[in-house]
Amino acid sequence: MEVKEALLSKDGPDSNPKKVEAQKVAPKKETTWGDAGAKKFGLWYFLKFTLPFMWTGGPMIKIQTVLTFFCLILSKVFNVMHPAVLGMVVNAIVCIGEQKKDCPTSSEVYYLVGLYALLKFLADFVRNICEVPFASVSASSEVFIASMVYKHIQN
Repeated sequence: MEVKEALLSKDGPDSNPKKVEAQKVAPKKETTWGDAGAKKFGLWYFLKFTLPFMWTGGPMIKIQTVLTFFCLILSKVFNVMHPAVLGMVVNAIVCIGEQKKDCPTSSEVYYLVGLYALLKFLADFVRNICEVPFASVSASSEVFIASMVYKHIQN
């Protein structure tokens, strides 16, 4: 096969074998966006890119940024907890129907149902409340980025 390729090459049969090997390797395909497809973007890259824009401004913007992240984490915690409590409620109700000896009492089941309702409400409430400081931080970031772009275009 190599001999056939050497015969078909421009230099003829006595060409350099390294050159023949180099011809076998496919050239790197150029894309419209350069090497953008090769990069892997994760949470760390996202935070490293966006946090400086969210952190610009006075102390109130910084407090609102921290509050936004705290509300987001708290909302995720509640969203993980309420299905777990729902599972405990279902298990308690099924246990009462089977009349097992270690079943919770009906008042304990009502307590679990109330806990589930409270956690579900808190998860939705915190998620909606989280949007209030986020709107202010987002608007501040947009103004800062717009002024940076305007200065860049003017220069």
